[in-house]
Amino acid sequence: AIGFTTEALAKKDLYKYLGQIILGFGILFLGMEIMSSYSGELAKSPVVVEWLTRMGQIPILGVLAGAIFTGIINSSSATSGLVISMAGGKGLISLNSAIAMILGANIGYCVTALLGSIGTGISARRAAIAHLLFNILGVMIFFPFISIYANLIKFTSTDLARQIANAHLIFNVTTTCIFIPLSGVLIFLVTKIVRGEE
Repeated sequence: AIGFTTEALAKKDLYKYLGQIILGFGILFLGMEIMSSYSGELAKSPVVVEWLTRMGQIPILGVLAGAIFTGIINSSSATSGLVISMAGGKGLISLNSAIAMILGANIGYCVTALLGSIGTGISARRAAIAHLLFNILGVMIFFPFISIYANLIKFTSTDLARQIANAHLIFNVTTTCIFIPLSGVLIFLVTKIVRGEE
């Protein structure tokens, strides 16, 4: 409402543009809020839980399921909560399966950035692609070692739910530490994928 009013009533171009920016962000966040509010019901569905349980039995399908589910519900924290519930509370999946789905959730969450970059400038689109590449490459690094990683994570806690949360945290911190010195390579790749002048 503030963005629309500013854009409609402003005399100067600067204030019109500012109004358009506020309006755009408002619509974007409203859309995400609507998606998130209704996706909670999807996470409670027995059909969804069964589908995730079956997919999680094969690690590559677990990553895919985590990515798809997170992309649909637009919330990696909701996916993480569901995975923790499935593993810890219900005992439906193993730690290996949970880690695979958590890795997928990191990729699926990139949908938010990709949607947010639609219709924006080249730098915003590059940032969204960098986010996606960062997570895909991070998953590619960790995926071949899921069993070894799961065994190491078991030393962080005796509680399965805490182990899954720790696996998520350690994945993100380790991936960040790996890519900080390689940020130039990531920038090179992104500028090749999204061409143009800033």
